[in-house]
Amino acid sequence: MTSPDTVDVAIIGGGAAGTLTAVHLLRTGRPVRVAIVERTDRLGRGIPYSTTNPRHLMNVPASGMGGLAGRPGHLVEWCAAQGEPVEGAAFVSRPLFGRYLVALLRDAIAGAAVAPLAVRDDAVAVSRSGGRLRVALAGGGEIDATRVVLATGTPPAADLPLPAGAWPRDPARYLTDPWAPGALEALAGDDILLLGTGLTTVDVALRLSEQRPSARIVAISRPGLLPVTHRWPEGAIEIGYRPPPPGTTLREQARAFRAAVAAARARGADMPTRSTPCARIRSDLGGPPDADRRRFLRRYARYWLIHRSRMAPAASGWLQELRDAARLRIMAAAITSVADDGDGPAVRLRPRGGGAVETLRVDAIVNCAGPADSPFAGDSPLYRSLRAAGLARPHPLGLGMDTGPGGAVLAADGRPSGLLYTLGWLRRGELWESIAIPELRDQAGELAAVLS
Repeated sequence: MTSPDTVDVAIIGGGAAGTLTAVHLLRTGRPVRVAIVERTDRLGRGIPYSTTNPRHLMNVPASGMGGLAGRPGHLVEWCAAQGEPVEGAAFVSRPLFGRYLVALLRDAIAGAAVAPLAVRDDAVAVSRSGGRLRVALAGGGEIDATRVVLATGTPPAADLPLPAGAWPRDPARYLTDPWAPGALEALAGDDILLLGTGLTTVDVALRLSEQRPSARIVAISRPGLLPVTHRWPEGAIEIGYRPPPPGTTLREQARAFRAAVAAARARGADMPTRSTPCARIRSDLGGPPDADRRRFLRRYARYWLIHRSRMAPAASGWLQELRDAARLRIMAAAITSVADDGDGPAVRLRPRGGGAVETLRVDAIVNCAGPADSPFAGDSPLYRSLRAAGLARPHPLGLGMDTGPGGAVLAADGRPSGLLYTLGWLRRGELWESIAIPELRDQAGELAAVLS
């Protein structure tokens, strides 16, 4: 048996979260030995930024998308240096942002005191090894690390529960993961049902409409709400919002938030999600779980999220063109059953607010509801091993994993680890807001300061 590679920091995952962590560690100038474990050939890009479709746009303006902590405008600077200048208010394409991430990593490696170890493999287990951690790889190798960073990003999508029937087993009829290479191209027919009405649906609808000029798409969710479109007022707008006092009920907070959104949009503005109303809701989600927090996730989160995860104006315009041409229909409905008799899925829908149950016959169904809430809910051998070893535990609300300040993973006994850290999606239970590039960037900078 070969001896394991020995490093100071092993980063599991080479998408945006892992790349930004590596970049910040390598830029410290200290002789930190770093290993980046990535199972695909998408090191630097991950799944979201490996797309080649120019209509897949970032949903945050370029001025805030820089990948270096303390330099939010760095993306704009980089684009100018490449001879591809962009305005700070522009929504750049995801393929361009993927190139930016790759360039950040390349430049950080070139200037690093110690070149990192890039490992093309799948991490399948983490265990204690003396005072260190040992990462087991699917290919049989091992890495001994002083500390490990879990940067695995969003868990794979999970099938939505069905009251009756079952999702088709044929991948041409039912697609769990719309980002699997070649999966959308292999779908049967042109009548396609999309489950969900969030940003994933926006991307998939635009891609399908280009691939299949005769496609007829229906997208459904219980509320039937698409992400709102970014608007950009000139200068700050005072909307007169005052936060509810401590002890205010969740219902009253939600009412105040809706009023603030209405006031902002009546003035032609966005409701900034880092503004006082949103910050208040985020802070109220922290701490131990209780009935209010669970009720927020069940009843109010979707309305909040459509304002938090907005879409670029161009993407909104393209969707409207599809709707005007009757190629895209948005429905507020719940699925009551799915049956497949060989001629394609028959989906029974109950419209929101009542009305007769409708049967929708389609050629294929695509799950666009987004990733699973918890990495522990699926069949990941990595997260099974972490839980079995007592190194990690799920967040009590089922959002990601239980974490503490600085991204330290909480062990089974609730104590923060000094060896195991994470960032991004997996910190949602602690931070709620932990998925956008600006948040990943700042968390990666903080981690680098701790780990170097």
